[in-house]
Amino acid sequence: MEMTRGSIEPHPHPESTSAILCSTCRNALESGLEDVLEESFYHKCAHHETITAFKGAVAQDCFICTKLWFSIRKEVLAKWNNETDWMPFKCLLQRRPWAAERYGAVYWHIVYMEFDFPQLDLWDLNYRGNVFCLFKNADEKRSSAEESYESSTASASVHELACTWYNVCRKSHKTCNKLGPGKEYTPTRLIDIGSEGDDTWKLCLHPDDIQGFPDYLTLSYRWAKDPAVLLLSSTIDAFRQGAPIANLPKTFRDAMTIARNFSIRYLWIDSLCIIQNSAEDWARESVLMHDVYANSACNIAASASESPEGGLFRNRKAEEVGLGYINVDLPNLGTKSFEIWDQFYIDRLTYGPLTHRGWVFQERVLAPRVLHFSPTQIVWECFEMNKCESFPNWSPHPTEVDYSRGLKTLYEFFNSESKSYHWPPKKRDEEKTMSVGVYDQWTHLVKTYSRCAFTHPEDRLIAMAGIANMFKRHTGDEYLAGLWRSRLVEGLNWIVVNPLARPRERLCAPSWSWAAVDSAVLPQKVNLPRDNDLIEIISAMVEDPVTPAGWRQVRGSIKLQGCMTEATILEGCTQMRLKDDASATPIKLLGFPSRFFVLPDTTDVTFTAGERLHLIPLRSTLRRATGDNEKEASNPYNTMTVIVEGMVLEHVTGEGDIYRRTARFVVDDLNHVNFLGLRAFPPWEGATAYNVVMDEARASVITLV
Repeated sequence: MEMTRGSIEPHPHPESTSAILCSTCRNALESGLEDVLEESFYHKCAHHETITAFKGAVAQDCFICTKLWFSIRKEVLAKWNNETDWMPFKCLLQRRPWAAERYGAVYWHIVYMEFDFPQLDLWDLNYRGNVFCLFKNADEKRSSAEESYESSTASASVHELACTWYNVCRKSHKTCNKLGPGKEYTPTRLIDIGSEGDDTWKLCLHPDDIQGFPDYLTLSYRWAKDPAVLLLSSTIDAFRQGAPIANLPKTFRDAMTIARNFSIRYLWIDSLCIIQNSAEDWARESVLMHDVYANSACNIAASASESPEGGLFRNRKAEEVGLGYINVDLPNLGTKSFEIWDQFYIDRLTYGPLTHRGWVFQERVLAPRVLHFSPTQIVWECFEMNKCESFPNWSPHPTEVDYSRGLKTLYEFFNSESKSYHWPPKKRDEEKTMSVGVYDQWTHLVKTYSRCAFTHPEDRLIAMAGIANMFKRHTGDEYLAGLWRSRLVEGLNWIVVNPLARPRERLCAPSWSWAAVDSAVLPQKVNLPRDNDLIEIISAMVEDPVTPAGWRQVRGSIKLQGCMTEATILEGCTQMRLKDDASATPIKLLGFPSRFFVLPDTTDVTFTAGERLHLIPLRSTLRRATGDNEKEASNPYNTMTVIVEGMVLEHVTGEGDIYRRTARFVVDDLNHVNFLGLRAFPPWEGATAYNVVMDEARASVITLV
């Protein structure tokens, strides 16, 4: 079962408001809340029965429905265009009296299931949703809290709170110290901001100007289109002599204020610490940026600013800092007030100009601590805790159920049981260097990262290198252009969400890597114990020479044994995929009567009648069927069915058995898998689905590049 994060987007509700509730949400609370508070631990309740009613509640600004709507991925919303594709939410009110009082009394789980392959009448066990926490006695807590909020995040008390978070983390957070600085490290260059009252800064070189390994802060911010201050070959000498702080952009000056409040003298800012007109310096320093952020004392994130001149600090009203609250009329308890928030509360606070920036993604994940300056309050993020001014002492995660996984959720690194995951592992999986739990975390990061934007798309692979190094350090696995040696078969199985044109002027990664495309991708997770590998990896290698332009052109090859099949397209594409729609496109193949679905990697890939395809199956995996009458007739084990996933390849002209990847395919009918060089065996006693294996007599050796 997978429970994953939605797509957090901005929405019209301020967080602190007397919440409007639609009649459906209000009826659910009024009918079930008293039962949960007084007697039962659980109470099932109903939510909207139709997508039309749900959309109507969102349009009317229902507090619950609006936040639920904006936590659902765009691809899912795009499929909910009519009642046929809609399945009502599952809702449950829950009380956990054994939980700490600070986590409230009642949780409202609102869950839905997401169809991965709607054309195949299949769905995977992907439960998604949101959880709302209702905290009693909201009136008293709300009035006292609002009196303590300052009118600006520039205030001394706000900065004192940030210092408290920082000091507590440095002294007591074991995970942050394990995943944080792992060695004595100082960047090549640092900005010396001097002491309180100094009005100049200067650029320092290590080890020429800096002795030892001092603490330093880093800064994540949105670049200006035409930066006013840059480190250039012509300015480096002047910067080493010193320059006025007043001439720096406001965000840089504000970051220096925070550094002094933290009693930290040094600051690292990319535009002032990397020579911007030197391809050689960029090539050298860009591969060290993961060390820069991973070894920083704290990263300052200008989460509300569109440019360096936007600054960190914001004025706000006290009521903008608090939580939402509702009044609920209960049959025997009368009217009760509740504070209310949901599991995506922190995500919305930090959502802004930096959210989808590729380099910032790495900075946020690698830095052991991040201090966000959002439009309404400061937010603390480390490997152990999320905090904000509304929750200064504890994380506002309302539930232990992992419907969402944060970017810094890396607990599997320290989980000795992570290799076993949820089922007894197969022998082949026990031998793999990277555990299932850690690999699933990697796929989550890749999925989120692939949606980020880059000023220079050729940075797509290198901007993930720091996170890869962290995984490599903690697992011992080998990183191969976005994939892992012990998980190569799984790593090859990725889907492009919304294909774009193939990058032609720059080939930054092998075709088999997700980094070879500029689109968002969906890496497929390990599906133990329901997967069978249908290829065997013989060898794999990568090399990454630096081009004259200063960026790295990663080349690589994978030599594998599998069942390569040539097929002729009988009937090409009959429909085009919609934007942000990861569904498959059906085609018909000569001699293959079953349904065949392709998902092209780029828009350059076409499927026209008469065209020859090279197909190689990757793995078979178990999926749950919808169980309609037609499906039941062909599948006596109707609850589960097996699909085959593979790659569509093109031959590299004049290169023997060398191929490039161009698309991914899915087949759901096992009656004709022999067409693909596979053999399907009926279920043995106690099993629920066919077992699919490679026909070794038809296997051949090829090389992917």
